[in-house]
Amino acid sequence: MALEVGAGTAGSFDGMHCELVDTRADKPDAVIWGHSYGIVVNKKCERFYDEGKRQFFVTFEMIALDCWRDQDMSCFFVTDDDIWQRFHGSWEYDTTDKPPEQADTIEERAEKLGLTPNAL
Repeated sequence: MALEVGAGTAGSFDGMHCELVDTRADKPDAVIWGHSYGIVVNKKCERFYDEGKRQFFVTFEMIALDCWRDQDMSCFFVTDDDIWQRFHGSWEYDTTDKPPEQADTIEERAEKLGLTPNAL
C-alpha cells in the first residue's frame, strides 16, 4: 500500500535473517549458538562450513543460511565435554530445553544422532 502512494524501498532483498535451532526442543527460539566451539556436519557427516572463519557474531547467520539452503535444513553441532562444561549455563548453550546427546566415543555419538558411525 505504501509503495502505491509513492514510498520507496531500501535494503537487501536477496537474503534473510536465520539461526540454527534445536529441532528437538519444546520451547520456541531454541537457538544453537555454539557453532564456533566445535564442528558442524551435515547428514553425511561432512563438514560444510569453516566454523572459525570469522567472529561468532558474523558467522551465526551464515552457517544457518548454508544449512537451510544447501544441507537439506539439517546439520549437527558436535563438541566435547570440556567445551560443554565451560559454556553450560551461559547464553551460548542455555537456549534449548533439551540436553545434548552424550557418548563416550565418536561412533556411539554418531549412532545416537542417526549418523553413520565410521563417517563421523
